[in-house]
Amino acid sequence: MRKKDSVLWKISSARFHHISYLFGTMHIKDNIAYTHLNRALEKMEYCQVVACEYNLDQALGKGMDGVFMLPDQKHLVDYIGERKYNKIKNIILKSFGLDISPLSRLLPMTLISILTEKILNEDNAISLDQKIWNEGIARNMEMTGVETFDGQVSIMKRIDVDYQIKMLKDVCRSVSSFRKKILSLTDMYKEQKIHQLYKVSKKSLGKYRDLLLFKRNKIMSDSITLMAQNNNAFIAVGAAHLSGKKGLLFLLKKEGFTVTPCGQNESVIRI
Repeated sequence: MRKKDSVLWKISSARFHHISYLFGTMHIKDNIAYTHLNRALEKMEYCQVVACEYNLDQALGKGMDGVFMLPDQKHLVDYIGERKYNKIKNIILKSFGLDISPLSRLLPMTLISILTEKILNEDNAISLDQKIWNEGIARNMEMTGVETFDGQVSIMKRIDVDYQIKMLKDVCRSVSSFRKKILSLTDMYKEQKIHQLYKVSKKSLGKYRDLLLFKRNKIMSDSITLMAQNNNAFIAVGAAHLSGKKGLLFLLKKEGFTVTPCGQNESVIRI
């Protein structure tokens, strides 16, 4: 069956009288992430509820101290030794212009996220997700999440630190490949190639694709199902969660919803 590439989808059902919208995002400040925002905000006007991956206000209220930190007050050097630490430190300083000395207590995956931001532009003061959240608040809409912040933190804590260190080493081993992959993902997003974006993202997650992608998709799908039954909801989650046989579009279709790409004619596409 033919697949359709779109980052914006209408969710409807003959059983309910509500219409919701699912918008795939990128968690960055680069203008590329904002490419499809205006089209999405037009759909938000028809909704009463806005849901991001988690409640961003609640996350701020909890504070970030310790959340994305290495356990037991440890630093990166404690895991890899001074020689390897200095090598990584020098590569990152030379390639990204970032001194990681003040950041050495961060989880390696958090460091990788910071390096990703260094590759991209900070054209906007806030990420796309925060922009959507702020737009919902400005419209006096009900604000919620399809996951909880505590749930995401719990997932992060289940990712082995040694595995995260290996990921960081891989980045430093081939900075050009890392840069190329990040820029390729943003190009895919700009062109709304969600199926290709999903495949690349799934591969990069390695043995943790079930924990970080598939299980989270099921949690999100269950939340969206309840929201879409009772509200016109605008849901914004990372675009990599949309595609695949364990992706949100497929899972929502299994729940009996019709998923329609929002384009010029918004014709229904079977997935």
